[in-house]
Amino acid sequence: MSALDGWDLLSRCLELTEHLDRWLASSDLGLEELLQVEQLYHQRQHLLERLRQWWDEATDWSPEQARKWLDMIQQLLERSTRQMERLHALVERSEQRLRTALLQRYLVRYEAQEYHGD
Repeated sequence: MSALDGWDLLSRCLELTEHLDRWLASSDLGLEELLQVEQLYHQRQHLLERLRQWWDEATDWSPEQARKWLDMIQQLLERSTRQMERLHALVERSEQRLRTALLQRYLVRYEAQEYHGD
């Protein structure tokens, strides 16, 4: 694989990362949106794995080239980690909202049954 292949993988990873950042900036994503974000995250992770393989196969790096590429990849991995943490927090918040809504529905039914003597 050439440097152009690596650049293509890196630019696609960055594009997905930017897209994920826009989604994750919202504090109130619904379940469908969270599923979309999760799919994008997994697509990007797949590209990161391909980028890692490309990196492992690249043998003709000058020290300066290797350092630049490694810095870019490291920054991308750090953003990926922060995004996963944010995604987990949003999923937990969504699950809590769902549990609260289900509990409220249960309480309304229970109160209605008590009121009607069912």
